[in-house]
Amino acid sequence: YRCHNKQCPKNSIREDVVGIEVAQFFQKFNFNEKEVAYFKAKILKLKKTWETQQQDDTRNLNVKLGQIKDRLNRLTDAYLDEALDKAMFEARKKSLLIDQKATEANLANLARNGSATPTKLENFLELAGNAGLSHAIALPEERRDMVKIFTSNRLVDGKKVDLKPSLPFQEIVNRPQFAYCDQRQDIPRTWDHILDVLTALNSEGLLPDLSSLSGLGHRGDTTEPMKDGRDDGSAVVK
Repeated sequence: YRCHNKQCPKNSIREDVVGIEVAQFFQKFNFNEKEVAYFKAKILKLKKTWETQQQDDTRNLNVKLGQIKDRLNRLTDAYLDEALDKAMFEARKKSLLIDQKATEANLANLARNGSATPTKLENFLELAGNAGLSHAIALPEERRDMVKIFTSNRLVDGKKVDLKPSLPFQEIVNRPQFAYCDQRQDIPRTWDHILDVLTALNSEGLLPDLSSLSGLGHRGDTTEPMKDGRDDGSAVVK
C-alpha cells in the first residue's frame, strides 16, 4: 500500500501486511464464553431494573433543569438591580445556558432511547463480538466501512500499522486478556466498567449503529473469506 496524499511521507507498505494487521485488530473483539455469559446476565438484570432507573434519571434531570432556570431568573434579577455589571452577567448567563442546553439534550436522549438501552447494548455487544467473523466474510467496501466505524485513527509508521479504536470500542479492545484463574474476579470488574461506559455513551447518542453487520453473518456459508488480506479496507489507512 502506498499513500496517494501529497502530504504523506514517501514510503509504502505491502497491502497484505495491512490486511493482516486489520484482521488481527478485529480479532480483539472476540469474547470468551465466560465474558458473554456475564454481560448477558448483567444486561438481563439491567432490563428488570431499567424502568425504575429511567424514572429516577428523568426526575433528577428535571430537578437540575429547574435549578438552572431558577439561577437564570436570580441572575437576571441581580443584573436588573445593578448588582452585576453587564460583562459578568453575560458570562454567567452563557455558562448557565450551556448547562441548560446539555440537560435538555440529555432529557431528550433519555426519552428517545432510554427504554431501549438494555436491548441496544445487548445487540451492540453481540454484533461487536462477531466483528472478526464479519470482517473476514465482508466484501471489500464493507470492510472499509467497518474500519471507519471501529477506528478513529489509522496510521502507518514505517512498516507498522497503528489502528486506534474509536471511542465506543476503546474499553473493549483494551480490556485485559483473562487467565483462567483470574476470570471469576476480573471479568465482573472489567465488564461492569465496560457496560457503564457504553450506557453513558448511549445516553449521549454516541453509540454507533452496527445493524449493517447483522446481514454479514448469513453470508458465512456462501462467501470464502479473503486469505491474503487484499482489498480489506486498507485503503483508509493513511
